[in-house]
Amino acid sequence: MAKNKQINVILALRDHFSGKVKKTKDEIKKLEREVKRATNSVKSFHSSAISSFDNVIKKTTKTVAGITAIGTTFAATTAAMVAKQGFSEAMDLEGFRLQLETATKSAERAGEIMRWASNFAASTPFETGELVEGASKLEMMGLTAEKYIPLLGDMASSTNKSLDQAIEAMIDANTGELERLIYSLAS
Repeated sequence: MAKNKQINVILALRDHFSGKVKKTKDEIKKLEREVKRATNSVKSFHSSAISSFDNVIKKTTKTVAGITAIGTTFAATTAAMVAKQGFSEAMDLEGFRLQLETATKSAERAGEIMRWASNFAASTPFETGELVEGASKLEMMGLTAEKYIPLLGDMASSTNKSLDQAIEAMIDANTGELERLIYSLAS
């Protein structure tokens, strides 16, 4: 009878736990399926991310290449513009030097005025070209550039006018043509 009792206890325990074991087994299978899905999802994300990163790298490379091309074109254009501006300035200065030589009747005096204008430009907000141009205008009228340009520069700066306007006003006043000078003062 003791053996029967043991068999009955074992069968009762089996009946009692078999439902729970089956349920646990089913849940483990579900968990395994979920883990498999998650693994596949991660693999899919990984593949998709790599593909996306590859596309981003390709597009970035193309964009950088485009920007580089634009930058190179811009640099070349800028260099050409600077060279053109420099050449233009040199031509203008050569023309003003010829005007100064004509006005002063001396290549030496013209050279002195150009050196003075260049040095004066370094200590003022005026450009060398506009100073040499103004000097040639003043010298053509018989006025000493070194004497009048500093005065006219101060006048132009204090009245918010250009140096050329001040020089033209001085020339007008010197020649008695006061019409433009009066109009300039009125505006």
